[in-house]
Amino acid sequence: AKKILFRAPSGKEWNVKASRFEMSDDEADGAYLAISDVGRMMEGKGIYKVRNLETKPDRFGGYTWIGIYENPNVSKRHIELKVGLAKLKPGELYEAKILESGQIMNGWTSRVSTFGGDGKAGNGSSNLLNRMALSGGEDWDGSSGDKWDVDSYNIEKFGLISDKGLTWSIDPLLQWLYAAGIVVQIDLSEKNRGGEKK
Repeated sequence: AKKILFRAPSGKEWNVKASRFEMSDDEADGAYLAISDVGRMMEGKGIYKVRNLETKPDRFGGYTWIGIYENPNVSKRHIELKVGLAKLKPGELYEAKILESGQIMNGWTSRVSTFGGDGKAGNGSSNLLNRMALSGGEDWDGSSGDKWDVDSYNIEKFGLISDKGLTWSIDPLLQWLYAAGIVVQIDLSEKNRGGEKK
């Protein structure tokens, strides 16, 4: 994993090396994941750039940047990051447990946003929550750029039940996908004697 160049809006640059490194269980495929915290380099709003990303000639390479910021106008949020590595093969179903049983309640509304790459329109790859399709086959259609997807869904209509928890699944179907991440926002509502508490 070679160092990359990270450039802030002011033009200041840093050479960034991985603080965490993971290899695929199948060493033959050579897949790897390198992670670095660039929080100290943040300057607020503006254009940030990543350059000098190098891989072997026979490899694909890319990067994902996850930014977490504090909004003083909203209530306190709980943020949890789960990091892993998997090579998604067409025709297989991949599942990731987002919330365990009992962590969510009846009567809540929320949004789910997914992002990742190499999606091609017409190949039918989809995202699912508790085995229910989110959008009916438009999830991995390259709608956000060249083979790139950032999709957001209102999942109030799903009526998810707390004792099942929340499981996100990806069905690559006819294509290889690079699923980068999922963001889940949950707004809980709990009825009590004094009224409703959110």
